[in-house]
Amino acid sequence: MKHHLLMLARYNLWATRRLWQHVNALRRLDDARLAGSLSHDSTKGVPSPLPFVPTLTHVFNHGTHHRGQITAMGHACSELDLLPMLREEVMP
Repeated sequence: MKHHLLMLARYNLWATRRLWQHVNALRRLDDARLAGSLSHDSTKGVPSPLPFVPTLTHVFNHGTHHRGQITAMGHACSELDLLPMLREEVMP
């Protein structure tokens, strides 16, 4: 169990870093793209476009959910709060 939690914590740290690498790309998206959709296939293979911004919000929230689970179990994990990450980016 401890090994599994360590792997999950490492994945969440990696995922957080990867998401921050994409922040600048996201900032360059225009209003039309943000109002658009993402191509997605359901688990049954049926095309199911999803709205871009709510889907992206889900991705961020889902990672936070798992980091919260790790923290609730008493294990350290990557930063949970968005504001310190934003401050680091603006004021290195």
